Amino acid sequence: MKKSYFFLIVFTILFFSVFKLNAQVTTLDRIGQTPGSAGFHVNWDSTAKKLIVGCGTSIWVYDMTDPEHHSILAKRPFLGLINETDLYGDVLFVAATHDGVYALDYTSPSLDVLAHYDMQGLGDTAAYDMWRTND
Repeated sequence: MKKSYFFLIVFTILFFSVFKLNAQVTTLDRIGQTPGSAGFHVNWDSTAKKLIVGCGTSIWVYDMTDPEHHSILAKRPFLGLINETDLYGDVLFVAATHDGVYALDYTSPSLDVLAHYDMQGLGDTAAYDMWRTND
């Protein structure tokens, strides 16, 4: 019986001392968040100072000319996870897993679809990466 009380007292002391030692901050500050999902793919448009973020199954384009006061310029949902983007002039190419490859109007707030290569119904075929040749 004395042994169990001893272990209970030691456990209680250790339990409360661990919480005091591991406390880091009293409040958390949010740096930023893109709704939709985790930022799986990110691309930087250095000419226009825009950040292209593939958040789960959506694309968000941010104006980053003033990073402390950034704003959302455009966004579009998809049916597949965004794996890759490539910007060519005013066309934003997007690889969205089993949803396919899209060509989007980069100047449009809704990123209007210019062309779509549909991969649904092609079995395990999916768009995970892209490359361009002979610009």
